[in-house]
Amino acid sequence: MKKIIKILVVDNQSSTRNNIKKMLTQIGYQAFFVEDGYEALNLLETENIALVFSDSQLSFEILQICRSMYPQVPVVVMTRNSNDEGIIEALSLGACDYLIESFDEKQLLSVIRRFEVLFYEKWQLSECQELVNQIQVDFVFSSEKLNIDKLQQILQNTMKNYWKISKNDLLNISVAVEESVLNAHEHGNLELESAWKNDYQNGESTTLFEKIKHERLQKTEFAQRKIKIQLIIKNSKVKITVEDEGPGFRTCEIGPNTSYKHYGMGLMIIKNLMDDVSFNDKGNRI
Repeated sequence: MKKIIKILVVDNQSSTRNNIKKMLTQIGYQAFFVEDGYEALNLLETENIALVFSDSQLSFEILQICRSMYPQVPVVVMTRNSNDEGIIEALSLGACDYLIESFDEKQLLSVIRRFEVLFYEKWQLSECQELVNQIQVDFVFSSEKLNIDKLQQILQNTMKNYWKISKNDLLNISVAVEESVLNAHEHGNLELESAWKNDYQNGESTTLFEKIKHERLQKTEFAQRKIKIQLIIKNSKVKITVEDEGPGFRTCEIGPNTSYKHYGMGLMIIKNLMDDVSFNDKGNRI
């Protein structure tokens, strides 16, 4: 049965290429065989290569190509000498594994299957992305149990798994979410004032902001207020809502023409990072 993953073998020795070709053909993998980096680059550009085997003498060139242009493609180095110093150099440059010739079919298959598991996981996620029309995830935290790191991990994994998103967009959304949740937590539920961050009363080392924050987290009426976060992915868009149980802000002061000085820089950061930002009338949901 033909396997899904495509393998690229780069070696300047025809005998080595033919030997590996025989093994891979028997196992059922689709493979391409070239003798230099130029041919390898052409195939990496045109084929969905999942794994590269490279001769140690060519590994530096191949690793440079993959690291700069195809970082998702793992490279396995093949060497004829177990004492080859090139192995250490290749591993330090990003090679994922190595094989010493003459390896047999069992050794070759063992390496392939290790990376095949990772490829199938990525392939299945890609298939999921194509099938998902809409997904919604809801979170509820109390102020006393807020865990932003855990929230970010779940949100980021959900977006990466079910939405085709660039690293830059993922970072921007993560920053905007964190700013929104912190605003909801500190200025919404705990009703803290930004001006208190620069207020050191009676020469104390702790600001008034941190002092009152600590006090209010000990009080049930503040500590048990909830923060609700909702993530909706639909088609090519993502919508995130953050709502607190505080008294809310006057929305006229947090519109597009505001300087944001009453509430710190968080809202300005959010607006700069997201395509659209809006509030409910009460001002406790963004």
